[in-house]
Amino acid sequence: MKLSDLLRLLEAQTGAVICLEPRHPAFSSVDDLRLQPDQYLHHGPYCVFAKQAGGMQVCSDNKAHSMKLSEKGRAFAGVCPHGLRELVQPVMFDSSLAAVLYAGHLASGRKPAVINGQDYSGRRPSNLTAESERELRRQLRLAAALICWEIALWKKQGGHGGRRHDEQYYLDQVDFFIAHRYAENISLTELAATLKVNPNYLGGIISRRTGYNFRQLLNRRRIEEAKTYLRFHSWLNITEIAAMSGFADSNYFSTVFRQITGMTPRAYRQKK
Repeated sequence: MKLSDLLRLLEAQTGAVICLEPRHPAFSSVDDLRLQPDQYLHHGPYCVFAKQAGGMQVCSDNKAHSMKLSEKGRAFAGVCPHGLRELVQPVMFDSSLAAVLYAGHLASGRKPAVINGQDYSGRRPSNLTAESERELRRQLRLAAALICWEIALWKKQGGHGGRRHDEQYYLDQVDFFIAHRYAENISLTELAATLKVNPNYLGGIISRRTGYNFRQLLNRRRIEEAKTYLRFHSWLNITEIAAMSGFADSNYFSTVFRQITGMTPRAYRQKK
């Protein structure tokens, strides 16, 4: 069974919203591990509301904290700063964090937070009984085991194999990495460590094949995301859009936006 289908099935059976944060290069190489775009994000109705209402930075900080805890390899549960409960299942392979499974949008006994004066009125978080939570935890462990089996098979068949791959392989890895983590504070060094290659070697491939360095590619992807927010999400201000697009500083966001597009974010929004 494809991982994407399995996670959709778990959502339908439990009422939880399930997503995955990939860390292993097998996720961009193994077809059965590929997910739909929303499955890499906390895509519950309240989560989407929170990000659009200006809570993106809080969500990003909380996710970074959960990823750090996940490196210990133990499953845990918690309540996010906005008031929703979440089960977290690390996926460990070769003693390293390969991915993290999140089962969220669960009721915690607290009312979902009001953000910047905006009250949430969408689908309510799901309630789990003690028995249904135990079953969900068991299913998450099974999903984690399935992922590990797929990675082990991929590795047995050659894996990423260091420099045995051609340059297009590494460009595909860069595209995948940026596409799914552009909103985070990511770096070339982090990706190179995952691929087990020298950062200068990987950076050289990017420069030769694209004409840009890693940071420039990342910023260009972030600006493309920002354009969508500016055009179709008129209720978001520039600072909120900057955060949702991966920029911690709205002034730097405006500078980069102008360098790439030739106009300010505000001018782009007002453009017919």
